[in-house]
Amino acid sequence: MDSPEPAPQHPRATAVMLGRPSQALAGVRLILDGHFTVKLNADQLLRFLLTLPDEMAMHRLQFPVVYEDANQLCGFVIIAESHICVHQVEAKGHANPWYGAIDISTCRPDRLDIPHIVTYTHQQLGFVVVIRLRRIVTPLV
Repeated sequence: MDSPEPAPQHPRATAVMLGRPSQALAGVRLILDGHFTVKLNADQLLRFLLTLPDEMAMHRLQFPVVYEDANQLCGFVIIAESHICVHQVEAKGHANPWYGAIDISTCRPDRLDIPHIVTYTHQQLGFVVVIRLRRIVTPLV
């Protein structure tokens, strides 16, 4: 089976890591900021939130919640390992009018395959990453 093409990223895409990786991890938060190539609808986002936990070998605890109005679409799903949120907001007058963010928090950093997640979000949602932020959450000591 051929491996999928890597997802396109904005030419000035940057990666930032916050936290102290030398400490024992309590969890990791991956935030992808960027734009969508199309306006999504609630069904598309619902399908994504139903399938992404399986793609990451994680476990949904509830059915996803999706909210939609004229200018925005957002949804989240609670997983045993934490949560996943997606936001799409209309930015009128821009070349790419559908900006958004995908936020994945997990206490299982070993299952956070960032290149696969970026590719999967592009294939399923038409999401193009502009900024990738990976924040390491450390326990309070």
